[in-house]
Amino acid sequence: MGKSTPMPTWTDRDTKRARELRNAATPAERALWRHFAKSQLDVRFSRQMPVGAFFADFLCRSHRLIVEVDGHSHDVQPWRDEARDAYL
Repeated sequence: MGKSTPMPTWTDRDTKRARELRNAATPAERALWRHFAKSQLDVRFSRQMPVGAFFADFLCRSHRLIVEVDGHSHDVQPWRDEARDAYL
């Protein structure tokens, strides 16, 4: 018998956390979302999408693009942002 490839583990989306993050969006995130939502560029963005252990502020699947909007809350633990940025 040949070797079998292990099945990837599936974890459910943390939709509750994503919803919390969307509801607690910064003014900059809200302004950018309004721009993305009414953009005529024919590019679709999603907000607060889980990517691995992180949540991307904005994710465009078709262009493999992630946009992070960092504010004052990211100044507290900059090493976490470095790890997130390296992963994403």
